[in-house]
Amino acid sequence: MIAIIIAQFQVLVPPTSRPPTIDGVLSLGEWDSSAVVDISDTLGADGNRENPGDCVVYAAHDPLYLYLAFDCHKDTVLADHSQPSAGFDDDNSGSWPSSDTTEGINALGSDNGWFCSWWLEDFTCGGWYPSGQVIYSFSDASGHVVCEWAIPLLGPNSDSGPQFIGTSATHFQEDTVGVFLFYSDAEEGLIGYWPQNLPLWYDPAGYGDFILVPGESVAEGCPGNPPSLLVPSVAKGDLAATLFLPREARVSLALYSATGAKVCEIFQGRLGPGAHTFTVPGQPSGIFFLRAEIDGGFISRPVALIR
Repeated sequence: MIAIIIAQFQVLVPPTSRPPTIDGVLSLGEWDSSAVVDISDTLGADGNRENPGDCVVYAAHDPLYLYLAFDCHKDTVLADHSQPSAGFDDDNSGSWPSSDTTEGINALGSDNGWFCSWWLEDFTCGGWYPSGQVIYSFSDASGHVVCEWAIPLLGPNSDSGPQFIGTSATHFQEDTVGVFLFYSDAEEGLIGYWPQNLPLWYDPAGYGDFILVPGESVAEGCPGNPPSLLVPSVAKGDLAATLFLPREARVSLALYSATGAKVCEIFQGRLGPGAHTFTVPGQPSGIFFLRAEIDGGFISRPVALIR
């Protein structure tokens, strides 16, 4: 891993041409070129100081996502509500928006999914509600809890909620996002808190800087961005998937069995650029493929469904 820190709470987040597999496992070499941030609560925001290395976050980006991996060595029990969280001040202004609800906090619960809450500059918030996003995975296969996470990057004009990051970064221009990182556990309490000297977790005036390093376009709609279909590797109950389009296209989305038989058609029609989330009704347990046909091309993603 490569730690790319230019100031105490400024992190250079490098581009990657080989995005990680979001499966909750830190596979060999998968995060080698990422930034590394030790978010261990060493100052004791909750009154209990943690040790350096108790909770580490890896970060990288590509044209469509900011990738985060929370590697929490102190949390050894996944079943008791492990919760990594992140706040995003998209334009790094040091304050929440005055009226729109595009910025705020995201929280992942190992037992209840991805929730988010928008915030305004007077610290009014929208409460916690399901984000509709499913691009994350937990695992304790290593003996402690790991959570991998992909947050969609959209152009500022396409950003529609705190579960996305609106960025103006391009191939030739970097962009900086204000970031707060947090990790708590039902048994261990607060383990990760970054920046460690942040007085109020909901005030972006004290957030750290994630500097998205140019290398590939990260602005939705830039020429050359391919369509992308993000699907969890395993889903229980209904399946949610997110399709990102760089431009308007004719789309057909369907679910197929492992033998190639069409199980159900999910969508057919034209869609504009940006993020589109679809829900597939629960199916019997098994291996399926979600296939998106986009203006003559196609993307196919496998998924294991569990009843």
